[in-house]
Amino acid sequence: MTDMGILRVTMAIESHGRRGEVRELPNVMVDTGSEYTWVPRGLLESLGVGVERVEQFVTADGRVIAREMGYAIVHAGAARTSDEVVFADPGDMTLLGAHTIEGMNLRVDLKTKRLVPAGPVPVAAGGQAWHRRGRRTPWTDRKYPEHAPRAQRTIISESSCAVQAAETVEWRAARGTQAPP
Repeated sequence: MTDMGILRVTMAIESHGRRGEVRELPNVMVDTGSEYTWVPRGLLESLGVGVERVEQFVTADGRVIAREMGYAIVHAGAARTSDEVVFADPGDMTLLGAHTIEGMNLRVDLKTKRLVPAGPVPVAAGGQAWHRRGRRTPWTDRKYPEHAPRAQRTIISESSCAVQAAETVEWRAARGTQAPP
């Protein structure tokens, strides 16, 4: 089988309880179709990563399996994030999943076969929310946030061969007034 179209990276894992002790995992497959990052159980246990919960997963052949999950700091592509990781049992693949990639604000560049920065992250700051076209919408009453405009965001991400993102931002002003177009 060929690795054409498959991205592999060096991933490193660090425990919240033992900062500075980092273990590298070379040649880890980036799998944007997998929600979580899968790390060998022995490595997580050796770093002192604790089990927080058990989650069920459906395999490609339709089997339902249960795996333990915990919190770790994941490093890859010159970035890092704190994320949930799956304790992979023997026979499970080691994977860098979509949730972790998004948490590091990275995306897959298929042309160069690398993880690259995804760009600026939308943010509401200083009492002003940013409209997707770059216009500011000031809050009408900072003292009572329930009277301020409400942002409703839907972010859809699909990843198979390309990463596509669509964002919808809907503004509703306080006291029945209309938000700017």
